[in-house]
Amino acid sequence: MLIEPLSSTKFQLKPCKSSSECGQNSCCRDVRGVLVGRLNDGGSGFGFGGFGDLLLGVSPTPSATGFCSTNLQQKGERCDPSSCTCGSGLTCYRPISGACCPPHQCYDSEWVKKQEKYWRECFSNPSCPLPP
Repeated sequence: MLIEPLSSTKFQLKPCKSSSECGQNSCCRDVRGVLVGRLNDGGSGFGFGGFGDLLLGVSPTPSATGFCSTNLQQKGERCDPSSCTCGSGLTCYRPISGACCPPHQCYDSEWVKKQEKYWRECFSNPSCPLPP
């Protein structure tokens, strides 16, 4: 069953503390539609620079709860390729960077395809410069 508050955010009646509890293609959100808990960050534990959710504007309070929502992330927003993914025409992608571990974000799918092709070719070419 879905409930739909005034903000048009659709929720399943499944409480959560993190999007990983919601399964694929759903995000854990509070009643205002704000993400609750951490997104999967590939194992680094905090997502970005050790400040994690504070940089996201996501509630860092472990006791914060929300409900699983079918509203997916939009362009430029943090995402999790295994649960809280992106809306139509977008792909959850972590850019190649010389700095460790930028977060996954939602990017235009066509741009992501070009990036993946570029890096696939670059990694097979020993003289291709890697990012600083």
